[in-house]
Amino acid sequence: MKGDGSPFNINKKLLALLLKPIVRFSMRRSLSIQTVQEVLRKVFIEVAKEEIEEAGESPNASRISVMTGLSRREVSASHDRSESEAGERAQPIFARVLAQWEQDRRYRNAKGQVRTLSYEGDKSEFARLVRSISAHVKPATVLFELQRNGAIETSEKGVTLRRATIDATVDHVRAFTIVSKDISALIEAVLQNLDGNSNEQDVHIRTEYDNIYLKDLPEIRQWLIDEARAFHKRARDFISNHDKDVFPTSSRSEAGGKVMVSMFSHASSPSSGSSAQKNDHS
Repeated sequence: MKGDGSPFNINKKLLALLLKPIVRFSMRRSLSIQTVQEVLRKVFIEVAKEEIEEAGESPNASRISVMTGLSRREVSASHDRSESEAGERAQPIFARVLAQWEQDRRYRNAKGQVRTLSYEGDKSEFARLVRSISAHVKPATVLFELQRNGAIETSEKGVTLRRATIDATVDHVRAFTIVSKDISALIEAVLQNLDGNSNEQDVHIRTEYDNIYLKDLPEIRQWLIDEARAFHKRARDFISNHDKDVFPTSSRSEAGGKVMVSMFSHASSPSSGSSAQKNDHS
């Protein structure tokens, strides 16, 4: 029998902490526990498949059943892919096109500014840009999506980059696709900070004040947005110099490392009594 301080029980407590905001979201969206269980079973199967494939093995019902605790019948009855996954797979293409356009020197003018590109036809500059990222997505599809998202604008002169980021507020699925990736990366960063050595520490910083003058909230929100945009521009300028896709070199240095930086802020009016100010860095 496992004691209260066993790794199993500690992990159960950690899982409960992670699930609490998920349960709150489910309740606010009128999703019952039966619906959550249905989705959870499917996600368990999807993640098990991904883990097996990443290990270089072929996923099958037996292996997935052992990993998840689900019966082989439940595994076999599941769908391989969902429509939301298709959108999730496409999302990085749009972001990578914008990043390549902003950072690659081939798409800058003599002053170092991001150039307006030709976009009509299969041999246009924009089409070549998209094909340098992926040969499996049509340039017209990327153009339409980026235009719909407000990241670009077209004119007689060509297509112009308005901003180098995807606006996740355009649709809920895309926004929560990013939330999912943020949560996954945050958990990995925290675990690495807890288990790794001092040379492998990742950023995990939180700053919070809980007794702010309500009239100042709009000003604070805008300041945080402006500062975050400026920081991410500096981050892209710096990190892209070390990315093989943006700056390929003749050296044989191995590539494939991943760096992810995400930021968010949340300002709200009090729902209950306020307390003293806090400033936490963890």
